Amino acid sequence: MISSIPEKQERSKIIEKSVNIDNRQLNITDILRDPKILREWAHLSLEARCGIIKEKYGIEMSRYTLANCYKELNIGYLRIHSSFYSARSEETMVELRVAFIKKIFKYMMEGREIVYMDETSTDWWATRSKIWQPRNSVLPLVVQRTKAKENNVTIIGAISVQSNVVFHSVTYSTNI
Repeated sequence: MISSIPEKQERSKIIEKSVNIDNRQLNITDILRDPKILREWAHLSLEARCGIIKEKYGIEMSRYTLANCYKELNIGYLRIHSSFYSARSEETMVELRVAFIKKIFKYMMEGREIVYMDETSTDWWATRSKIWQPRNSVLPLVVQRTKAKENNVTIIGAISVQSNVVFHSVTYSTNI
């Protein structure tokens, strides 16, 4: 069995350290607990966080030590609570769906060509399902979307059946 005593000693030394920021002495635990920093670093891996801590505060630690420090400070790797909002009521959405289905059915009965089209896109700042946050409270997280279109990926596809022949098209773009 491997002993974790050196790891615990390293963690104790790190937790006891203080740094000078803007002529104020702050304990490293204050920095690690800071909700503003937790939000800013939400998209970063533990390794990237260790790099920032080393560069900005002069404290070197492994990602395992950082994870254990978080756990000791009652900060867990927890699911993000996300919700979606629609300006339309559920009844309105049902009415719109029924009207759409009726229209499609009418066009099918008239023999019109129907093209099924779908689009999906993403950007480089993918949303995480879990982040490091205090166990006893929800950390509000605002996703920073990239403004540079070259960081976005959009794929558009279309398919149609006409006279028993399948037609399809796929378009890939990073600057739509």
